Amino acid sequence: MGSIQWVAAMAITAAACGRPPADGLSPDGGSSADAEPSRAFPTATGADDPGPSCSGVSRGAVCGVCGAVDCGEGAVACAPGPAVCPLFEPVPIDGAIGGGGLQFGSGIAFGDVDGDGRVDAVVGSAERALLYLGTSAGFRRNDQALVGGSPTNVGSITLVDFDGDGDLDLFMTSREPSPGLHLRANDGTGRFRDVSADIPLPAMARPFGAAWGDFDRDGWLDVFVAGYLDEPSKLLRNVDGRRFDDVTDLIAADTAPQASLQPVWIDYDADGDLDLFVSNDFGPATGFPSSLYRNDAGAGFVLVSAEAGITELIYGMGIGVFDADADADLDLYVTNIGWAAGGQKLYLNNGDGTFVEGADDHGLAAYDRWGWGAEPLDMDNDGDADMALAAAFPASGWFAENNADKYLDITDVAGEFPMGQTLYGVATADFDADGDLDIGWTTLDPLIGTQLYRNVHPDPGHWIRIRLDAPAPNTRAIGATVIVTAGGRRRAGAILAGNSYLSSSEPVAHFGLGDVDDVSAIEVRWPDGSVTHHDGPFAADQVIALEP
Repeated sequence: MGSIQWVAAMAITAAACGRPPADGLSPDGGSSADAEPSRAFPTATGADDPGPSCSGVSRGAVCGVCGAVDCGEGAVACAPGPAVCPLFEPVPIDGAIGGGGLQFGSGIAFGDVDGDGRVDAVVGSAERALLYLGTSAGFRRNDQALVGGSPTNVGSITLVDFDGDGDLDLFMTSREPSPGLHLRANDGTGRFRDVSADIPLPAMARPFGAAWGDFDRDGWLDVFVAGYLDEPSKLLRNVDGRRFDDVTDLIAADTAPQASLQPVWIDYDADGDLDLFVSNDFGPATGFPSSLYRNDAGAGFVLVSAEAGITELIYGMGIGVFDADADADLDLYVTNIGWAAGGQKLYLNNGDGTFVEGADDHGLAAYDRWGWGAEPLDMDNDGDADMALAAAFPASGWFAENNADKYLDITDVAGEFPMGQTLYGVATADFDADGDLDIGWTTLDPLIGTQLYRNVHPDPGHWIRIRLDAPAPNTRAIGATVIVTAGGRRRAGAILAGNSYLSSSEPVAHFGLGDVDDVSAIEVRWPDGSVTHHDGPFAADQVIALEP
């Protein structure tokens, strides 16, 4: 849907872009669709002050009634003066915000940790790990839930059911001067107990990002932790939720000198087992591109980066996983010091075990950004994936709208964000259950700290969200690929625990549908290698729970 309307939008005049919001929008920009949200946050402007009447990046038009200066490709501006078309607004946080302060950054993870149906957030920082519980009004900080306290200098955060008891546990990495791996078991109410005495983890001096996946298909979630420079990365096999065995020797190449920062598990070749992709920093100095390891049916891994077409020597940092070209397979967006090594990189999956780099062709290179975290999201639910990039130099969030497979920089009109702040981690979730993706960032500045923003796009399309309920021990079906067929197109999404940069989004597959009001079929490729097909139609604007 989005591609057709965007092509039309390129041909219209600036005056024609200035149109009022579509029928059915409430004064504060919310939707009056039939599917009522189960909870809603108060708007930042309040009921008596709806704020500027802007329609943002609105289903085929870049700017709305605030007045479009230019709706053409490569330029987005609104008049008069400094007016913007906000797509996001800050979410209230009850209690000290906290966060930030950690060199090379920290991550953020979303999930329902206390079982109340609301999305919660855990954030790393120099201070400690910070827990924000979702409420009807926003979020509330809770420092008592980490029983026994938290390590300092917490970098990577993942929420994952490692022990198969149905609730989300907490895994953290910390860096100098108190480095290590930290596992906290959830008691089912959102209180986390340190289990390091019962389930010891190996020592690591410079651990960075972590990613979880069941590489050997025994049902238990294993974890890969990236090691930096002279720190070897670790592959840890989960044995019945009771211990972790170091099986790093299953990886066919020495991981020690690769300056790894972030891993992710995906089945890139659709053969039924999870493969491992790792972003590597300092490629021009070490000679290592990012690493792609093909899983040999759980028996070991083969380094296939070169033969798969991943050869660029970059300063690889974060990883976004999404179906960039809507061809029903998973592509990879790898962040980089843009001006130093040819921009960010987009590895498009050819479907035959190889990739082609296409960031420049598709407008995602962002040469002027030092990229850290990256998270694809369909901001306007128009049916194609957009991009949010956490960046430094210049320090800000960077937003790109998918415009007929050519991404358009809309940062200047996207809304109020922590401009001038170095951003590291970024992740998404539907905080308020209204069917669009909200966003969280981590910053360098401890005075700014955690940044949580609600999506207030005033003219979004239809949507569908797929939640996978699997039998224990992998109760969230981490590692699954979900493919939806809607409007004659097949698109893929992944259920992940660990990607972006040191971060992890809500483990639900989200698909914008645009004007399409139903999904004709859903295919799930489960972590154990099985595949299920679910025939529709499934009505849009709902969350669907599927089981194997």
